[in-house]
Amino acid sequence: MMRSRLVKGMMCYGFSFVIAWVVVQFLHQSVSDHGRVEPSYKIRESDLDAFETKFLADSIVAIIQNYYVDKNRTSPQYLLSSTLKDMAKKTNLTLKADQESLHLVSPENNASLRFSTGEKYLKEDLVRDLVDLGKFYSLYRQDINGPTDYREVVNFLLSSLDPHSALLDEYAYKELRQGTEGSFGGLGVVVGIKDSLLTVIKPIPGSPAAKAGIRKGDKILSINSVNTYGATLDSLVEHMRGKVGTVVDLNLIRKGDYSPSYLSLKREIIQVDSVLSTHIPVQNGFVLRAAIESFTAKTTTELKLAIKKAMISPENLIGIVLDLRSNPGGLLDQAVQVSDIFLRKGKIVSTRGRRHEVERAGVGYFEFDMPVVVLISPESASASEIVAGALKDNNRAVVIGQPSFGKGSVQTIFELPGAQALKLTIARYYTPSGVSIQNMGIVPDIWLQPIQRKRTNINLMGSSRFRNERSLEHSLDLSPLGGVNRPPVRYKIKSFYLVDEINLSPLDSVVTGDFELRYGAQVIGLLAKYNIADSVGNLFSMHNIKAGEGSVIHSLAQKNAEALAFIEEQFGVKWSTERQAPVISKLSIDLNANESLSGTNTYKVKWVLDNFGEIDLDRASLYIQYDDAFKDTFEFLIGSVKKGSKGQGEVMLPLPDYHAKKDISFKAWLAIDGRPSGLAGEEFSFPIRSKSLLNFSVDANIVNEVGGIVDSSLEPNEHVDIRVTVTNKSKHFAKNVEVGLVNLSGDQIRVGSPNSKIEEIGPGESRFLLIPVAVENQLMSSALDFGINVGAENLSPTLKSHVNFSGIPNANLPASRDNLLQAH
Repeated sequence: MMRSRLVKGMMCYGFSFVIAWVVVQFLHQSVSDHGRVEPSYKIRESDLDAFETKFLADSIVAIIQNYYVDKNRTSPQYLLSSTLKDMAKKTNLTLKADQESLHLVSPENNASLRFSTGEKYLKEDLVRDLVDLGKFYSLYRQDINGPTDYREVVNFLLSSLDPHSALLDEYAYKELRQGTEGSFGGLGVVVGIKDSLLTVIKPIPGSPAAKAGIRKGDKILSINSVNTYGATLDSLVEHMRGKVGTVVDLNLIRKGDYSPSYLSLKREIIQVDSVLSTHIPVQNGFVLRAAIESFTAKTTTELKLAIKKAMISPENLIGIVLDLRSNPGGLLDQAVQVSDIFLRKGKIVSTRGRRHEVERAGVGYFEFDMPVVVLISPESASASEIVAGALKDNNRAVVIGQPSFGKGSVQTIFELPGAQALKLTIARYYTPSGVSIQNMGIVPDIWLQPIQRKRTNINLMGSSRFRNERSLEHSLDLSPLGGVNRPPVRYKIKSFYLVDEINLSPLDSVVTGDFELRYGAQVIGLLAKYNIADSVGNLFSMHNIKAGEGSVIHSLAQKNAEALAFIEEQFGVKWSTERQAPVISKLSIDLNANESLSGTNTYKVKWVLDNFGEIDLDRASLYIQYDDAFKDTFEFLIGSVKKGSKGQGEVMLPLPDYHAKKDISFKAWLAIDGRPSGLAGEEFSFPIRSKSLLNFSVDANIVNEVGGIVDSSLEPNEHVDIRVTVTNKSKHFAKNVEVGLVNLSGDQIRVGSPNSKIEEIGPGESRFLLIPVAVENQLMSSALDFGINVGAENLSPTLKSHVNFSGIPNANLPASRDNLLQAH
C-alpha cells in the first residue's frame, strides 16, 4: 500500500484520518515560499510503473479534494479543464472544446487526445485521464525536447490551482526541509554568481570553510573537478552540499593571487542562523537591530537569545528594530511565536480554509516591552507579513518601509512515495483586524520610498515593485471565505528619498548607508521618550509619533524635497507632496508603438491618458508588463493629470534581448501614489521582426608558441596565441560576434586582447580569433584554466565555456604567502 504523510512544524495540533486508501497524518506547516517558486523536479530514467502512477495520481487528487483552500476549484471537471488550459497556454499544444468534450492536439505529429466531461465526470475518470494525459504529453515532449514523465502533467494541474502548489521531487523537497530546519550537510559558505564564477559572499563562522581560511570575495573555480565558470548557482550548490563526513575538493583563487589554491574540506552539519543582530548607537543607549532572513525552526529561540544578550549589555537598550526586509517567509508557527514575544494579549493571525483557526498572544515567561519598529520591503512575504500585520494591528510597533509582497496563503507539505512531496495551499491568513493580505500586502505606517538617481525615467522606484502576489499567474482571489475585502489601512506618513542604487539585500548593508534602518532607530528613540502604553501594555506607537512629530516627521521633509526636486528637474514630472485619493471614476489609456528605433531593441511608445473623472490625478505612473514569456515590468512616472484634461507623452520601452515570435504582447496599467489603481490593464502588441536563436560551438588550442619547448603546453617565459574557433551550428547568420578569453589562473598568466571582432559567421561556418597569452618567469600550476565568452547580436545569454591547458611548472607556492589556505 502506498502512503502519504502530511508533515507539521512544532505549532498547532495533530490528528489522523483516512482518505480512501491513503493514510494521512495531519501536521500543519507553512513553507518559506516567496510566492515566486517554480515547480522543480528531476527527470528520472526509471519512472513508476503504470499501476503506481495511477495510484499516485489518485492520492494527489484525493488530497486536493479534501484539503485545498478553495473547494470550488476541486471538482474533477474543473481540475481537468484548468490543467488542459494551462498546458495549452505554456506549450505548443492546442485545446479545442465542445459541449461535452475537450480535445488536446499536438501540432508536431497531429496526435490528439479526447476527454469526455459530462455531468457524471467523477474522480475516477479524472485519475484515468491524468494517466493518459501523462503518456500523451510524454510522446509530445519526445518529439520536440527529449523524454519527460508524469510529474510535468501533475505540476500543470497544481500550477493551474495557484502559484504555490507544486509536486516536489526528492532534491526540491530536501532543499525545502533544509531551508526550514536551518541545518544541512555542507561546507558552510554563502555563495553567489559574480563575473560568471561562484563567489564567496561570506563563510559561516565555525564552519569548515571558515576554519580553512576562505574569505569573502574568493572565487571557487571548481568543486570536485566540476568547473564553475558559466554554470548556474543551483547546480553548483548541489555539488557543495552532501553527506556529512564526505570530502569536497575545491580550487579557489583570490584577487592578487599568483596562482589558484587547492584544498579538501570535509562536510559537516552547518547550522545557519536565521537572525543576525547588531547594535546601533543612539542617544542615551543603543537600538538592537534583529534582521530575520527567514522563519526557520530556530528563529524564535535565536531572537530571544539576541534580545537577552542585548538586555544584559552594559549599555542601555532602548528598543528593537525588527528587520524583515527581503524576508520571503517560512514556518507559520515561528511567525506566531515571534509575534508573541512582543504581545501580551490579542489576536496574532487567523487562518481560514476547510478549517478556521485563530492564534492569540498570551503572557509567557519572556516578554519584550520596549519600543519596536518593523522594517518591510516589497520582497517581504508570507510569515514576515504575519508578524508585521500582527504588531501593526495591535498598535505594538511602527511599520516602516514599502508595501509588502501580498502572499496571504498557507501551504502544507504532504510526503509521498519516492521521497517526493506535495506542496498544497490549504488556507488564507488574515491580520488581527480581519484584513486579508492576499494580493494586497501590508502597507507600512511610514512609507519610505527610494528614488534612484538615474538618467532615464524608467523604474526609478525599483524594477521589482509590481512583481508581487497580484502579478502571479493563477493567484488566489482576495478573500472568498469571508473577512474584510477592503484594502488594508493606508499609510500615515510617506516620504521619498534619493539613493544611488536600490539595495535588494539590506541584510548586508552598513548602518551608516541604510537610511531606512537609521530612521527606524530614530523612531525608536522617540517611542522610548514618550513610552505611552494602554491598559494591557501595548504601546500606541503612531500616537507617540504624532506627539513628537517635530523630531521624526519633519526630519523627512528635506529628504522628500530633494527627491521631488530631482524628479521634476531631471524628467519634468511634478510629483505633488499632498496625499492623493486613490479612487478613479473613469479613465482611459491609449498606447501606440509603431516606431522602432533603428538598430536597437527599444520601441518608442506614445501614451495618452484621458481623465474623465471628477478628481485630479496626481502621483500617477504608467507600468507596462510583458506577456508570460518575459515577465519584465517597466514603470514610467507621469505625475499630474487634471480632471477633464488629457495627458500625453512618449516613453522608451526596452524589448527582450532575443525572441522567436512575430509579435510581443504587453499590458499597460496605471498606478496612483505607487499602488495599482484598480483600472483594468490595456492590452496591446508590437509587430516585430522575429529573431532566430543562434547555436554555437567553441574550440580552443595553442598556436604560435615562442620561447617554449613542449608543444601545446604553457611554459615559463613563453608567449603563445590561443586560437578560439567559433562554429555557427544554426541556420542563421551570426553578426557582430565578440570573443573574450578570461584568465582563471592568477597572476602567473597575462591575457591580451583579441586582434579583432568577427563581423559575421554564416550558417555552418567556422571563424577564429587569436588571443595573445604570456606566461611569467615562474609557473606554479600544471593545469591552466581559462573561460571563454562568445556574444553576438542574436545570441542571449552570452555563451560561456571553460578550457584547460597543461602547464610545465618550475616553482612552488611560497610558504610565506599571507593568504595561504590550509586544508582542514
